Amino acid sequence: GTLLKETTPVLAKTGKVSSMLSLGTVVMTLGFLSWYGANVAFNIVNKQALGVFPHAWTVSVLQLATVVMCSMLGWATGAIEAPWRSMGSGFLWRLFPAAVCHALGNGLTSVAFSCSSVSFTHIVKTTEPVWMALGSYLMTGAVLPLPQVLTLIPIMLGVALATAGELSFTWLGFLAALGSTVCFAGRGIFSKRLMSGAPDAKPMSPLNVYAMDSLMALGFTVPMALLLDGPTMLLETSRASLAANKSLIVHLLAVSGLSYYAYNAIAFKLLAKLDVVSHAVGNLGKRIFVIG
Repeated sequence: GTLLKETTPVLAKTGKVSSMLSLGTVVMTLGFLSWYGANVAFNIVNKQALGVFPHAWTVSVLQLATVVMCSMLGWATGAIEAPWRSMGSGFLWRLFPAAVCHALGNGLTSVAFSCSSVSFTHIVKTTEPVWMALGSYLMTGAVLPLPQVLTLIPIMLGVALATAGELSFTWLGFLAALGSTVCFAGRGIFSKRLMSGAPDAKPMSPLNVYAMDSLMALGFTVPMALLLDGPTMLLETSRASLAANKSLIVHLLAVSGLSYYAYNAIAFKLLAKLDVVSHAVGNLGKRIFVIG
């Protein structure tokens, strides 16, 4: 009888922990599946939008503007806690590298999509865990265990083989995809730091890091759009195409912006729960999902 009394609480506690782990696994799995699904939708619609509106940096501006508007709606309704108390001194300087990486990464992704296939772009982007691991080492001194390093080698070899046999290969598409991958790896590292907070401020929520990062990135992207897309949008052929497909372009750009917000919001939620390299490996799975 005494033994039963002593072991019952232990068994109950073990069962509770097991149940919590099981629930956490289910939630994480659903998070990854939602991330993958939203990203597939974004890639399909974004490629269609760039097909009828081939102005990559302007598309990037509209996507970032959608993120800012959705975030402002969340702040206004109370669905997302206002970020102001989480900033602290020097917040803008800490935000700056993440925003620059975001602006360049998103713009270069649109450039890659506009001049090469979606699958080829994502083949190049599967190298993100490599750049994330390298960036973590350079910025924090964190060294991956040898088994994890060895798992990155097949990724590099696979990308090299796939790139060599890609029919839609262009140097612009390849360099844009590679540059975007490096930038987004940097953005992940800097964003993770922002989520950890500063000594004089509490940690910032993933959705607010995403919002503030996108707001500053928008400020960097608008001049790029004016400089690189402005002259071509003023051409007679561009204006005629816009007038002929106005409703379709508006629809595709709206869906592109909303799906961009959705998949990145989920990605930032997951980033808060994982280390940057594990998140990048999850991102690799997403790209295989898209390519397939």
